[in-house]
Amino acid sequence: MALIFRFMFMLLFLLSSSMASSVPCKHTYDLQILQWRSGWTGQHVPEYTVQMINGGSHSLSEIIVNCGTFASTLFINPNVFKRIGNTNTCMVNGGDLMAPGKVIRFRYANILPFKFTVSSFKC
Repeated sequence: MALIFRFMFMLLFLLSSSMASSVPCKHTYDLQILQWRSGWTGQHVPEYTVQMINGGSHSLSEIIVNCGTFASTLFINPNVFKRIGNTNTCMVNGGDLMAPGKVIRFRYANILPFKFTVSSFKC
């Protein structure tokens, strides 16, 4: 009987810990997005730097930000930042884990800056 109880306890523990890692986080302020104009391209188009910082105490994954009709005249590594189809959302870090304190940075060029806001992510 004790063996069955231990087995059930371990099974419940493993299931709850695996489910906890895929639930959405409640604190979107854990991911900070900063942006500033950082120069000009050779074609006299303004260049912007975007910096995303995981300011929380846990790793984040499947980070989605609202990015409007984002476009850039500069190449951006799609593993760093990628627009998702024809939606107004973009994926950060290829959906992979972003450790606490990690900074993801990329540059883009466009006539006007885009507004980036956190849509969702998982802990």
